[in-house]
Amino acid sequence: MDVRAAEVFRILDFVEQSFTPEEKARVYAEVRANSAMLRELEESERVTRNVKCPLLNEGRCTVYEVRPQSCRNYHATSVVGCRQSYEEPENLDIDPDFAPGVYQAGGAHVEAVSAAMRDAGYDVNAYELNCALDAALSEPGAREHFESKLKPFTGLSGEEVPAEFDDLGP
Repeated sequence: MDVRAAEVFRILDFVEQSFTPEEKARVYAEVRANSAMLRELEESERVTRNVKCPLLNEGRCTVYEVRPQSCRNYHATSVVGCRQSYEEPENLDIDPDFAPGVYQAGGAHVEAVSAAMRDAGYDVNAYELNCALDAALSEPGAREHFESKLKPFTGLSGEEVPAEFDDLGP
């Protein structure tokens, strides 16, 4: 799951304001565990791993109001493809049914917001969710760096174009 730094800080603000201490502890522990495992993997290895989103609890998104744009863009229309992708994570040829109009509109939204933020001097790189949340929690100056238009996460490299939008045509 790719996120932008602005989304990371919005999610963390929501968690801090809305979650009980026990819920925060659970989420942060899962973030750190997932990050430790994912950080050691190459991108090609990461896409073939099933890692539970730390923001899910009992199968439900706990940050739905502030969920990342990547989550907003993908609307599956059949559970079959999703289930098959989960059961066969190494099979990258599975093409789950989804609502392409929603996906394309979301991609256009991401590109428009990214262009505006880039023009304003902000970091618009896409980062892996767990690693970015972990970095924001572990690096005290991350938010200040972002707000000062500097690279927010010293230990992470991001990609300018999230992989989920690589196949969007003009």
